[in-house]
Amino acid sequence: MTTVATSDIFISYADDAQAWVEGYLLEALRGAGVSCRLEAAFALGVPRLLEFGRAVRESQRTLLVISPRYLIDDTSRFVELLAMTYGIETNSWPVIPLLLDDTLALPAHLALLTRLDAGDPEQWPGMVARLCAELRRPRPPEPTPLDCPYPGLVAFGAHDAGRFHGREAEVLAMVDYLRSQRLLLVVGPSGSGKSSLISAGLLPALQSSTHFGRNTWVMRRLRPSDPTLRAFTARQPPNPAHAATVVRTLLEQHPHARQVLLVIDQLEELFTQVDRAAQRRYMAALQVLRSVEQCSLLIAMRADFYPDLMDSPLWPIPPSQRLELAPIKGEGLERAIRLPAERCGVHIEPRLIERLMADAADEPGALPLVQEALVLLWARMRRRYIALADYERLGSGGRTGLAAAMSIRADATLDALTPEQQTIACRIFLRLVQFGEGRANTRRHTPRADLRTVNDDPQLFDQTLQHLVDHRLLTLNSVALSNGAPSQRNAIAPIAIYVDIAHEALLTGWPTLRRWTEDRRDDEQTRRRLEAQASEWRRHGERGGLLDAMELAEAERWLDKPAAAELGCSEHLLRLVAASRAEIEREADDAA
Repeated sequence: MTTVATSDIFISYADDAQAWVEGYLLEALRGAGVSCRLEAAFALGVPRLLEFGRAVRESQRTLLVISPRYLIDDTSRFVELLAMTYGIETNSWPVIPLLLDDTLALPAHLALLTRLDAGDPEQWPGMVARLCAELRRPRPPEPTPLDCPYPGLVAFGAHDAGRFHGREAEVLAMVDYLRSQRLLLVVGPSGSGKSSLISAGLLPALQSSTHFGRNTWVMRRLRPSDPTLRAFTARQPPNPAHAATVVRTLLEQHPHARQVLLVIDQLEELFTQVDRAAQRRYMAALQVLRSVEQCSLLIAMRADFYPDLMDSPLWPIPPSQRLELAPIKGEGLERAIRLPAERCGVHIEPRLIERLMADAADEPGALPLVQEALVLLWARMRRRYIALADYERLGSGGRTGLAAAMSIRADATLDALTPEQQTIACRIFLRLVQFGEGRANTRRHTPRADLRTVNDDPQLFDQTLQHLVDHRLLTLNSVALSNGAPSQRNAIAPIAIYVDIAHEALLTGWPTLRRWTEDRRDDEQTRRRLEAQASEWRRHGERGGLLDAMELAEAERWLDKPAAAELGCSEHLLRLVAASRAEIEREADDAA
């Protein structure tokens, strides 16, 4: 007696095909209205053998997804036998083999059957269309695009807390540190994820932690180049009583708060400053803040600046106040790759996760490269499945897909600009690089106004900058300018816009930027030195500090070079050169 089919198809597969079946095949078939039966829906407490038999009998067809593990799985062989036997009993051919890996050899009894091939992702749409036609169903519609949960080169922010994974142990450790310590130094190599750990890990965890009451913290995040800390350095030398007053003023603006947390991100910026006096003032302010009972300090710094820190007034910092952050790897990296997609209902091929982890082991500062590769792969997603084959297509010229991903995005962003805009983009990037002396280059946090030149078309400059920001190569952040006094409760502080390269990985991993910095390093450093002299001249009211004959000759030689036209300069520098030339000629006339 023939059983009435209640499902269109029973799909049998091994666990190495689960991601593909759930992410691609089921999404496509269900979109076409195909009713699918899976082992996952078997009744609880019933022998599995009986459930397999019922699934075969109550489905029009049985689809065998042939993968390496399927061929050695005893249960899979049993399902084949059940389906083939049922076909003999009912004088039908219910079994459809689907070969997921075209390097596999089908068993002889399956090789006799007409099969579906899915070894190449380009075959998948046609394979699904043929299967739907066999089941008398229409082609499935195109899937709805999903927002990408990976940030690419940009650090995770507080709004990304639900998508930040892989650093759970470090977050718990940092919360425990801050229960008993008022200073925590987070040190790690570039690309280890320090900023993301703080923004998307620690800060949200502090707000929700049961160790602290609700609204306990007033959090302020700043960089050494931000002017925000001027409130604490207004008195020289910094005074603990004054610092305590500033902290109390911040707390008074939040009635339930009990503690201020100042997050000093990228402390290494301080050590790249030429102004040693500014360095000393900043360090002195941090030292004073360490003594304020209601202020906690969280400082993040790149590991290669450890010697500079140890030579500063902040040292010593005992081990109990230091968290040394190693690059993410192992289970943490696997979770950082897999879980954001999983939370969106997207499946990543297990072999792709393994490949990403293997490639990341060979790349310094690999985390942002992994995130950027996942952004590109998300755009190439096939329904709700991300395939290893698409990652392999990213690589070229001996580069891994990981190394290529960032360059692909950056070069595509640049190629979309006009030649004139590309010149502006080159100049912007060069001004955002702090050239290393005997060490790697770093990012240079720079006010937006300092990126313009006297000859810029304002609209063209704004369009170029926004394009680079929109494509996540640069970031913008607003910094409240302090006048050196504690902010009043209802005062509105003026705002400055600062620009930054999205991640230091661009400095080493983007060949175009590396070429720019190598070709234009000397000219850009000359420009900065001349601009610094122009700023000093302005600071003295343009009444002193003119260039002498040798300095003027250097400035005029530089201004005559093609590089000067590309790199640009300020109106103040041109006025300084003109004033210096006029003064030297006047002195020559007087001497004559």
